Amino acid sequence: MPFGEIPAFMERPRAETSTAAKALEWIILTAARSGEAMKGHLAEISEAEKSWIIAGHRMKAGEEHRVPLVPRALDILKTVERPDGCAHLFPGLRRGKPLTVRCPL
Repeated sequence: MPFGEIPAFMERPRAETSTAAKALEWIILTAARSGEAMKGHLAEISEAEKSWIIAGHRMKAGEEHRVPLVPRALDILKTVERPDGCAHLFPGLRRGKPLTVRCPL
């Protein structure tokens, strides 16, 4: 996508309320691989450091990865509905399972 088209595109997932749209925006804001985001857990988020700390065993390169989080990324996580006890960043429809992303746009 040409750089100049990104602001208009980003309005689309922000206008949606679905977990999939929130996950898409998160992936774009963090430049994460979709699998890393879908398998992410709340315990990996440090609000104090404003970062997402992904353990090496979850990374393709096998090394811990720290992703700085912009305020909007942290806001997204606060709006995701999670069933009681769910620790996934983006829960799926099946209890205890992460979201499987299909682009909603």
